[in-house]
This record gives sequence, C-alpha cells and structure tokens, in this order.
Amino acid sequence: MTNNGKKTRKTLVASLVSTVLLGISSAATAHHSRFAIDTSELVEIQGTIESVFWRNPHVIVAIRVVDDSGTETVWELEGGPVNVLERSGVSRDDLVLGPANVLGLASRREENYLQPVRIDYGDGRQVTLSGQHARRLGLAENAPQRAVLDPELVRSAIRDANGLFRVWTSSGRTDGQRELPLRLAAQAAKDNWDQSTDDLTLRCEPPGMPEAMVSPFPIEFADHGDTITARLEAWDNVRTIYMNPDTSPQDPAPSKLGHSVGRWDGDNLVVTTNRIQYPYLDDEGTPQSDAVEVVERFVISEDNTRLDWHASVVDDYTFTGPVRMPIMHFQWVAGEQIKPYDCALAE
Repeated sequence: MTNNGKKTRKTLVASLVSTVLLGISSAATAHHSRFAIDTSELVEIQGTIESVFWRNPHVIVAIRVVDDSGTETVWELEGGPVNVLERSGVSRDDLVLGPANVLGLASRREENYLQPVRIDYGDGRQVTLSGQHARRLGLAENAPQRAVLDPELVRSAIRDANGLFRVWTSSGRTDGQRELPLRLAAQAAKDNWDQSTDDLTLRCEPPGMPEAMVSPFPIEFADHGDTITARLEAWDNVRTIYMNPDTSPQDPAPSKLGHSVGRWDGDNLVVTTNRIQYPYLDDEGTPQSDAVEVVERFVISEDNTRLDWHASVVDDYTFTGPVRMPIMHFQWVAGEQIKPYDCALAE
C-alpha cells in the first residue's frame, strides 16, 4: 500500500486486548532514538492505546499490537513536548485509551517505536501530533490550528510591550557550524558520548549555557534596572543578566547558566557569559571546559516583531577557534505567555 504514491505504508493488523501495564522502554532510550527517525517511510499500526504519559519533555503513548501470527507487542509512541502540543490545539483529553490507528515514523535503532504523526480513532476523530510531518506527508487536512489566545492577554501584551521586554515565541532556527574545530581530546570525548547514559536532560536535569538557549520554546525578558531576567520556558530556567558593573557580583560562583554581563548596542543586547559549569556545548555530547565563554547578541527587528539570537563560543581547551551556534529566531505573538515546563520521566 502506498501513501500519495510515494511513501510505503506498513500495516500491522491488531486485535483488541484488555488494559495492561505500560510496557515501554525508558524515556532515555526513547529520547535517544528520536535522533534516528526514518522520515522516508510512513508506518501504520492498529491496536489498543493503553497508557498516556502527558508530561514534558515528551508525551509517551503505549499501544498494544497483535500481528497476524498472534504475537503481541507494545509499541512506544513518543510525541512532542506537552507545551508544544497544547499550543497547536492538542489537549490531554484528545488522547484516549482504546482502539486506534496510528500513522508515524519509525526509528532506525529501536524496535516497536514510532514518532506519531496522526492518530485516528474509530469514531472518526483524528489527532495530529506533528503538524510539520503531517503537512509534508499530506496528512494535515484536519490538523488543529494554533490555540486561540485570551483577547485580554493580547490587549495587555500590546499595551505593555517595550522593545526587548516581552514574551518572544520561537519560530525556527538557522544551523550553525557543521564542522566544529575540536581538539583531539575533545573529539575523543564526543566520540565516546552515549546519549542514553550521558545526556543529563534525560534525567530531567536542566541544560546549562549555551545549550539552554537552543530550544523551540518561548523566552521572556524583564527589565529590573540593574539587571535583566531572561525567563526560559524550556526546563523552567531563569537567567540573570547584570547590566551595571557596580552591582554585579565580583567573584560569582560557577553555575550551569554561568555569570552574564550585558550591555546595549543601540536596541540590541550583547551579553557575555562565563563561569559556566556545564559539561556540554550541545545535545550531541560536544564537550566544553570551565573556561568556556559565550558572547550572545539579541537582535531586534526595526518593527519590534522579530528577535534573533546569535552566539559565538570560545573555549581554548576544547576548540582551536571560535564556534558559531545555531541562530535562534523568535516572533512576537501578542498574548503568548510562559508556561510551566515541569519535566517528568515516565515510570
């Protein structure tokens, strides 16, 4: 069977069985396999949804499948973060237990694993869990639109907006350097990195700088005079940026987010961060030392509707030259608010 004449669709016909315990792999393994999704083949499975784990960093659904030989397997469906799904109009109530048909993308590494694109229920309801892939595969006819924002919040946001100081909504990224100038020891450390055991975020430990800034979630800036706070929805991180050298700590203790000092360059904010105590540059195991320094530039468009984040990293112990981070893009969506992240791991 084919999908639009291009994508092969595999079907596993399942019988309906009673509810059992969630039989899925650990969240670490599931998260790990997301980096090896086969986007060329649309897979279809039919079975019974038995469990739904509705928390960040990823929604996890278990569906029991019985093949033609009578063999039962529990497939793991790992969707996006709760906050992303809710903003697309998908709620916890949309995912119900019982018979369902799932269209998704399989892992190249993990068996019985799908990144779900759409779930179809027997009563005709369809729940789209990945609008991006649904549009690419021609499955987005009934995809939900962005959740409607409270009109009062929209009016308040328009009234209070002041340059940088507002909530900015992530709108994509432009990749940074493809080849990092790693020293030999750093390259060896990266080669030995195992995401399933070494990725701290898989234990719900918030990432440090600069990885903390590379996420698909909103960010809010607030002016407090001598300081600016950057509230990151991802992992509930909050950064303090010191704008007055006289009130900035003289010997700050190292931390995951480091010590940040800012200055204005016209309407743009330039921030230098050091004293970072976090072992990784990114979510791919690239190491960094305690001597790392990050220089960020927050560039605002003339009409105050777009914010771009540029960052360069210098770490002489790890790299032979500066590293350019991905450029993060944000749009102003009046009325958007920072939501709690509340990371939790499936049991």
